[in-house]
Amino acid sequence: MNPTGFNWESFRASFYENILLPLDPEQTRGLRKRSDWAPEELKQNYRASTPIVKFTNVINLWRAGLFNLCKLEPQLPWWLDVGCRPQRGIFGQFELPDKEHLKKLYDTGVIFLLPCNEGGELNFIQSSPILSQIIPIKDNEIPDTVYTAVGFKGLELSNIIVCWFGEYFAQEFNHTPLGNIDLKTDLLKLEYFLNKLYVAVSRATDFLGIIDTQIGNDMLWEAVDSMQFPAWIKKANFSEKTAKSWEENLSTLSTLNLSNVEIDFRLEAKKLLLSGSETGNSQHLKTAIRYYRDAKCTMKLATAKAGFYALMGSFKRLEMHLWTYQIFKNKILNRKQMHGSAFGKQVSGKI
Repeated sequence: MNPTGFNWESFRASFYENILLPLDPEQTRGLRKRSDWAPEELKQNYRASTPIVKFTNVINLWRAGLFNLCKLEPQLPWWLDVGCRPQRGIFGQFELPDKEHLKKLYDTGVIFLLPCNEGGELNFIQSSPILSQIIPIKDNEIPDTVYTAVGFKGLELSNIIVCWFGEYFAQEFNHTPLGNIDLKTDLLKLEYFLNKLYVAVSRATDFLGIIDTQIGNDMLWEAVDSMQFPAWIKKANFSEKTAKSWEENLSTLSTLNLSNVEIDFRLEAKKLLLSGSETGNSQHLKTAIRYYRDAKCTMKLATAKAGFYALMGSFKRLEMHLWTYQIFKNKILNRKQMHGSAFGKQVSGKI
């Protein structure tokens, strides 16, 4: 889902213009006359664990109730494993009592997604009395593991922290609870916010954590309540069959537990390096560098650094890291020749 929403009519028009028309410009194949092709929404989520899929459905349930989307259906989990329920930590409460716990969470290297727009990350952190003490900023650059929801779209990692979205919501909508928003004046802004929120919470595949302030919890996250789900389903005016599907595919939040954050730095770095190389996203490459460093993957670290400096136009540094990469590559090849292919395979598996 794009932060600006998704529209099937726009998709059909684009498909016709960019796919069917070039394939059948003279209408000799009958492609442009076909009326039987019927695109459908992907109903099964094959990326995330079952509890995360069911929690992301809650955001879409809000959208359905608020925006009269009576035909919207919940996504169904593909995987049969139960997985870890998304977790919530409210700053100042017993489950997240102080800045020390939040700093410990940040220092694990887990990705923090902020609710601001791209380019506003530094200002958002610096203007928060709490986040400014938790997330260090060096040389006026965005920290390695901090993103906006829009900036992280298209990527999924095992562990994601959705940070301060409720607080942001409270400020944007004058401390009005979600169910009481005036749609006559705030419709477009609310649509954009909820679409952006959906993008954020759907980036995690295994562990999703939500941290927020008390006011953010009161205005937004309190609506993630199984006692409130029936009212939201009724408000959306679903068919009986669709309503039953919603009832079976929703999930609440559990209490934040820092021990649930387990990051495979090498695997996550590989995803980020590939994405950064393909899209030219320097922040993805910065995070890949951080993760390869944490995983102690020397050759991959040199590769990621070379890609980053090439993207940034720092060719002296690029040359240095290409040289470093070649040195380590030659060392591995020499060891392989000296000790045989079995040892070479063992060494290759460690870099």
